[in-house]
Formats: sequence, C-alpha cells, structure tokens
Amino acid sequence: MDKQTFIYLLIEAIVFLIPIATLFIKLGKYIERVEKMETAVKEYPEWKAMTDEKVSRLEAESTTMMANLQNINNTLIKISAQVDLLLENRIKTK
Repeated sequence: MDKQTFIYLLIEAIVFLIPIATLFIKLGKYIERVEKMETAVKEYPEWKAMTDEKVSRLEAESTTMMANLQNINNTLIKISAQVDLLLENRIKTK
C-alpha cells in the first residue's frame, strides 16, 4: 500500500467516523439527562404521599374551622337579638 492510498483511506475513515462520534456524544448527553430525570422523579411517590396527607389534614382542619365559625356566627346572632330586645325595653334586666 503506497502513501497516497493510505492517506486517502485515512481521510475517508475520519470522514466516516466523525458522524458516528457525534452520534455517541449526543447519546451520552441524552443518557445523562435521563439519569438526572430518574433521580429527580425517584422521590416523587414519597412527595405525593406527603402532599396528599397534608391536603387531607388541611381539609379536616377547614371543616372544623367552618363549624367553629358557624357556632360563633349563631352565638353572635343570639347576642345581637338579645341586645336589640334590651334596647327596645322588651326584656327587663334584674
């Protein structure tokens, strides 16, 4: 094999290997991105369970608070009615 043929084959091999090397580099980057996504999503079920627990606890607290507010509202209505009756002299104080 003479020198010119060797140089020709070397140039042809380099031209052929450049796209293959680029392909492997891109595949490496995609694999790295997928691994990062896997580690990020790894704790998702635990996070979702904690979030669901917090939401259910907040819903229970909201229900309790609404009941308390309703009781306060009823008490204020009764007090308001009694004060109105006292002001109109319909109820006598002892």
